[in-house]
Amino acid sequence: MAFGRTPARYFRPVDSGDKNYREVYWRIYVKHPEGWQGGGADKLSRATVLAGSDWQQAMIAHVWSGADNSDRMYYLKLDPASGTDEQGRLKTTRYNDFGNLRWLGAEHTSNAVFNSEALGQWRCVEAKVRLNDPGQSNGRFKLWVDGELSAQKMTSTGWDSLIATV
Repeated sequence: MAFGRTPARYFRPVDSGDKNYREVYWRIYVKHPEGWQGGGADKLSRATVLAGSDWQQAMIAHVWSGADNSDRMYYLKLDPASGTDEQGRLKTTRYNDFGNLRWLGAEHTSNAVFNSEALGQWRCVEAKVRLNDPGQSNGRFKLWVDGELSAQKMTSTGWDSLIATV
C-alpha cells in the first residue's frame, strides 16, 4: 500500500499523494496452524520510504524472524536499515539494494512469538516507526505483541537527514 508523496506516477497512493509522513503505524494478525514447524518463517512485514522511480529505498523498517534454526527463529525482530549515507544522501539504486544499505542494529522481541504454545492462536503484531527530526537523533522503531511492548530500537545516526532527501 502506498501513501504520501510517491516517486513515480505508477505508485497509486491511497491518500492525496502530496504529504510527507514522519511516522507510520501498522497492525497485522498472525496465526500459525497447530503442528506448524519453522518458527516465524522469516519475513513478516516492512515499511519503506521509496525515494526514486527505480524503487530506491531511503529507509526500511523490517519486522521479521530469525532465519537460522536456533531458538531465535521463534522470536520477531526489528531490523531497521537506511538507504542513505550519514549526510542523508540516497545511496541505494534499486529495491533491496542490500550492498548500499546501512543496517542500524536488530532488536529481538522479549518473548517467543512463534513457539509451540502459541500455535493455533491469533497473535496481534503492531509496529510503529518514526523518522528522526532533521539534525536530531530521536527516531524510534517499536513492536508490540498482543498489546505489550516487546522490542524497540532507538536510531542514533541512521535516519537523521532522511526526510530532507526523500
